[in-house]
Amino acid sequence: MECIQYDKLGLSIFCETFSNGLELHMIPLKGMSQTFAVLNVNIGANDTAFINTTTKEKIEFPLGTAHFIEHLMFRNKNAIDQICSEIGATISAKTNYNNTEFLISCSGNIEAIIPKLFTALLNQSFSKFEIENEKRVIKEEILVYQDEPSWIVYRDLVMQMYPELSICTDVSGTIDSIKSLDKELLEQVHNIYYKSNNMKLVVVGDVNPIRLNECIFNTIERNGHHVKTKDHEVERFYPKAQNEPYKNIAIIKNKAQDLFSIGLRRQIQEDNKIDNYLATQVIMESLFGLGSTLTVNLKKEGLITNKWSYSNYTGPNYDFSVVSSSTMNLNSLVIKIWEELQQVRKNGLMPSEIDRATKKMIGQRLLQIDNIKEFTLAYSENLLNGFNYFDFLDYLHKVDCNYINSKLESIVSFDHFLNLPHEILHDS
Repeated sequence: MECIQYDKLGLSIFCETFSNGLELHMIPLKGMSQTFAVLNVNIGANDTAFINTTTKEKIEFPLGTAHFIEHLMFRNKNAIDQICSEIGATISAKTNYNNTEFLISCSGNIEAIIPKLFTALLNQSFSKFEIENEKRVIKEEILVYQDEPSWIVYRDLVMQMYPELSICTDVSGTIDSIKSLDKELLEQVHNIYYKSNNMKLVVVGDVNPIRLNECIFNTIERNGHHVKTKDHEVERFYPKAQNEPYKNIAIIKNKAQDLFSIGLRRQIQEDNKIDNYLATQVIMESLFGLGSTLTVNLKKEGLITNKWSYSNYTGPNYDFSVVSSSTMNLNSLVIKIWEELQQVRKNGLMPSEIDRATKKMIGQRLLQIDNIKEFTLAYSENLLNGFNYFDFLDYLHKVDCNYINSKLESIVSFDHFLNLPHEILHDS
């Protein structure tokens, strides 16, 4: 087991990768009243097919399958919430496009909870009754989202940028797609993806790393849950996004204000993925963060509301950012953004903007460490993206303005966005 010390923060990380592929990260915080753990399984709404490397057969499964399996974990005779509650813990789950996340909270005895949770997750079977009942539940969930304005705008935007990808659809799938789910298919997908070598576990709190490490070893290796790589030979399959012209703005118009989202799509970078990911965080905060010159100017002119925000999305076959808000004057807003981005493209981001962004992000991370739940979730998310939470802090401390500006063109997609105002004015 490896121990990494962060003396300036007074923290230590204990890391172990078991022979069956499970990756474990533990951060002990003595005296904490709560311990949090995040178990991430590498299957999400973007997973809709795999290839058997032995038979070369491509096996497809419907939209919403990962989310459906997550729901079933709480419904059957091995319901994970009941298992946790018997030991005084709580558990919740969330399916994203890239992964399924289980969040556990307890006030102690994490060593008793994690082994039982692993055993339940790795050994599941689903009844026809549970499946049909869950179809009714998820159908209602899908109908609720269909009327949510922010989801409608986001969906329309992504459908314009990535019409051939499953990320255009809610993680729950569609009413038609979940109709085709059955016991055989669900158990097959579960058995493929719910394996130790497809999981990462992060535990933060009053935890004894040596004892927890031993408990997990006994549970998933010594007690018959050992999974060798050769037993899990499947190749992930993701459709490729087409490099065709696309619209990058979605709007819901009403009498008072227009709700809009603007998309900035990027080419998938095969090399230096982590470096590109981190540079994207800095550039988007420098351009569209609440304290940026662009945002301040838009607010001064009354062109945006307090709902102004941006988000970054990265996956195996997509990479884009979304800027969203509501406005009373969409044409003027887009022209103003266009003018500001012309200046940025010409002169680059000012060092003061990059400095403001990095200092803000460093401050947010340091504050986050004091919120044990948010810290555990953020650490787990960074781990899924291939880097350590504290490596990001080091990156922010060492940001080079010239390098950030050299990445600007590939991250913001100026050529596509700079045509947008003319299209909007022409349409209106």
